[in-house]
Parts: sequence; structure tokens; C-alpha cells
Amino acid sequence: ILLLYPLTLNAEGIYENFYGVNIDGQWDTSYVSSDSGSIANWLPGVNANWATVQVTWFQDSLFSNKIYQATSTTKCSTRTPTDDSLKKYINSLHEKGLKVILKFYVYVDGWCNDENRWFGNIQPTNIDEWFTSYRAAVLKYSKIAEETKAEIFSFGNELRNQSGKYREERWEPLIKDIRGSYKGK
Repeated sequence: ILLLYPLTLNAEGIYENFYGVNIDGQWDTSYVSSDSGSIANWLPGVNANWATVQVTWFQDSLFSNKIYQATSTTKCSTRTPTDDSLKKYINSLHEKGLKVILKFYVYVDGWCNDENRWFGNIQPTNIDEWFTSYRAAVLKYSKIAEETKAEIFSFGNELRNQSGKYREERWEPLIKDIRGSYKGK
């Protein structure tokens, strides 16, 4: 999915024009296919200076207690991009002069056929078990973000039922651990 969107960021008092796209890898080879190479080559020509590269893990239902990297085809015909393809793609975007946001998402398998499976409504039956699996995945990708020098690492996207004051005891230590290994924003 490509969407050019202008945005002005304020990072440490510096305004930067942000012209970017969101690239949603829906297959395990999404970031090494000829199509992804074409997208990477096309971005500088449309004056994009940022690319958001999305990596998605899944859970079977809104109430599942574990998330997983889809190595086989899900109900929506998607797979999680491989670590190797993700790293190569981020590096290729950097080589073209683009800055990168690595964005981690969790989808509920079957979301494409059922609007009630929106990931913002995730409510695991055992929040400790769910958060343990989520934490492991997020830490894995924060290390990839650091290794590839992604300028921004984004996680927790649209997880509205996992936010708020009653969830701080889980998010704050995770953020601290990410900041210990990831030096970007």
C-alpha cells in the first residue's frame, strides 16, 4: 500500500518536511520482490524523503493470548516478511537517501473478511501471556531497527484496548528496554 503524505515533524525543535509513503509488506518476500525494488526506485522521483516499512505479526482471534510471525499463508493470504528481506529493504531505502520508520503491527487473522476483527479491539483472555509474546516480538524488531539504523521505530499501533493507565506497568518497562538497545526515535 502506498500513500504519499506530507507531514511536518518537530524533533528537538527542528522542523522537517516529511514526504513519505507507507509500505505494507503482506508477504514473506515483499521486500525483496521486483515490485518492492521498483517502489524503492520510484520514491526519490516523487520527492519522498521518508518510507514507513511495516512488519506484521498475527493472532488467531481478538481473544488470543499469543502473537506469531506468519510463516505460512494466513486467512487473508499474507505472511510476515522475513528478517533478511526486511533488513535488505531498509538498507536499500537508506542507499536511496530515504529515512525509514520501521512500524510493527499485530493483525487478527481473518481481518480482511470481518470488520469485527479490528486489532484495536484485541482483548486477550490472559493479558500477561499476550504481553509476554508481544514484548518478545517488539524487542526483536527494535534490534533490527537499530541494526539497520532505522530513524524511527514504531509499535503499539492501534492497540487501544492495551493502552491506558491500567496498562502502564507493561508499557513503561518495554519502552525502557527498547531505549536500551535502540538509539533512534
